[in-house]
Amino acid sequence: MPIEIVIHVEGMVEKTLVFDQEPTVQMVIDELGVGHEAALECLNMTVVLSHEDHLYIQKKQEGLISLNKASKVELMEIKGIGEKRAEAIIAARPFSRLEDLLNVKGIGEKSYQNYRPYLCL
Repeated sequence: MPIEIVIHVEGMVEKTLVFDQEPTVQMVIDELGVGHEAALECLNMTVVLSHEDHLYIQKKQEGLISLNKASKVELMEIKGIGEKRAEAIIAARPFSRLEDLLNVKGIGEKSYQNYRPYLCL
């Protein structure tokens, strides 16, 4: 019986894809055919996705803040991120996916959803 790996794509593209093996982010991007309008620099193309994972693809825009490279002051420019939370984010680096932000103490789903539009890896 063939294996089905379901990946949910969100953001600028809303689609559910099915693969017969665990895909990398690059494989999902290739399947979608997203072009210059996607903020591909915000994605780690080598991450292997698992069944029922969600992949958020942002539309390219100016001013995204790098989760892995931003200073404490830069992170604090995002509404809701104060000094302590910025320090916790920096201490949890490196991040492979934006969703890994949910592993930082004090950041739940609601906060993550508020921060996500302003961040890239």
